[in-house]
Amino acid sequence: MKNYKKLALLFLLSAIPSFAQINKPLAGLNIMLDPGHGGRDSGAVGPMGLKESDTNLRVAQYLRMLLEHDGAKVTMTRNKKDSSLSLSNRVAKSNEAMPDLFISIHHNASLHPRSTNQSEIYYDAKDHGLSRHIGESLNKGLGEKQFAGNSKIIPAGFYVLRN
Repeated sequence: MKNYKKLALLFLLSAIPSFAQINKPLAGLNIMLDPGHGGRDSGAVGPMGLKESDTNLRVAQYLRMLLEHDGAKVTMTRNKKDSSLSLSNRVAKSNEAMPDLFISIHHNASLHPRSTNQSEIYYDAKDHGLSRHIGESLNKGLGEKQFAGNSKIIPAGFYVLRN
C-alpha cells in the first residue's frame, strides 16, 4: 500500500508545473547539435586511427540524451557515422529548425606533441550578447569542474557562426 501512495505523490508532484520545471530545467528550449565533420571528411585522425568525426558524433549523441533528459528538444545536423554534410547544409538545417542554441562539436588535434590539451569555446565575433554569455558560462562551468585549466573563449568568424 505504501508504494501506491508514493506513486500517487510522484504523479501529483510531476503534474505541478513548478515541480516539473525543476525536474526539466531545459523544457521549451530548442537546441541543435552539430557533430563536426563526417563521411569523407574525418577531421583529425589519431595515431591509432580514431577519427574526429566519429568522436564528435558519439559526444553529440550522449549530449543529446542528457539535454533531452532535462527537457530540451534536440535536433542534430547528422546522426550517422558515414554521412557527409557541407557547411551550407549545416546552416540550412539550423535555419530550418530555428534553434535557440546551435552547438558545433569538434575535437581538434595538434601537430606539436608537447602542446597541452585545452578547451576552446568559439562564439560569433559579432555577437556580444547571448552567444558570448553562453560561452563564458560554459567556460566558467568547466573551470569549476577543473576541466578548464587552459580553456579559452574565442570570438571567431567561422561559416556556421556567421550564418
